[in-house]
Amino acid sequence: MEQEAEGIRAKGIAEAEAIEKKAEAQKKMGEASILEMYLTALPQVVGSAAAPLAQTDKIVMYGDGNSTKLIRDVMSSANQVIDGMKESTGLDLTALISAIVGGRVAAAGEEKIGE
Repeated sequence: MEQEAEGIRAKGIAEAEAIEKKAEAQKKMGEASILEMYLTALPQVVGSAAAPLAQTDKIVMYGDGNSTKLIRDVMSSANQVIDGMKESTGLDLTALISAIVGGRVAAAGEEKIGE
């Protein structure tokens, strides 16, 4: 039983050290680390939100409803999630993605100029 307890203790210490190292890495990487976590989780969030639609056989829309409005509503919902993340964490996902894309475009432009 002592060996089993020691094994449990060692596992707990190893897990705590791993969490601590991950926290240190995130601190060093700053917003990039947080962005990576959100982008990793985003497909699961969207998939969970879309799951009820996968079980729907038919959607009947009345009035102004059409496929364009449906897509607009989905995009509006996605924007609300992004806004909620910004309010709760202070992290502007749209600005971070724009900065990353802008940096890549600038880097690609510099490569072409250097050729």
